[in-house]
Amino acid sequence: MTFEELKRRVPDATVDTWHQHANGGGWVENSARVADSAVVIGSATVRDYAVVRDYAVVRDYAVVRDYAVVRDYATVDNRAIVRDCATVRDYAVVCGYATVIGSAVVSDYATVIGSAVVTAGTWNVPPVQIQGSQWFVGQSAPGTIRAGCEEHTFDKWQRNWDALADKHKLTPELRREYKAYIDIICAIGVPGPGGDE
Repeated sequence: MTFEELKRRVPDATVDTWHQHANGGGWVENSARVADSAVVIGSATVRDYAVVRDYAVVRDYAVVRDYAVVRDYATVDNRAIVRDCATVRDYAVVCGYATVIGSAVVSDYATVIGSAVVTAGTWNVPPVQIQGSQWFVGQSAPGTIRAGCEEHTFDKWQRNWDALADKHKLTPELRREYKAYIDIICAIGVPGPGGDE
């Protein structure tokens, strides 16, 4: 990615505040820290006060920003975003259009893919994620499901399903489809700290 292309993505970037990483040529804001052993390649960016260390890889159009940490042998690629105080570590992978934000930790061999949004909790197994016919449905935190623009605890989805379906004017087919997804995630997903809240 040229500096002009970086400016289109980050309008306030200057040649004095950004540089290309020696291991891959991706762009790094000077306030961020990237180890020489880490790889930032393609149109990937590391900005703000983010840290990429060890042998981690950030590639394609991925973004690591704010105070996020990517370390060990973890990979962030495609158009994935890791931000806020989130951590991706060990051999974990975040890819596609997935977003890891807040205080979430993705570790071990967990993979967050597609359009998943993970906001909290420690994920050493992949969160349950389902691409429905209309919206992506998945766990965003232990005991919490995000479907489209709605995010609620397992219990609230179960108790308020009809009201939520009415609010979004779901057809009978979509009601059956998404209720099945909610039931599956509640049955096999990672429960919240108090059980299956």
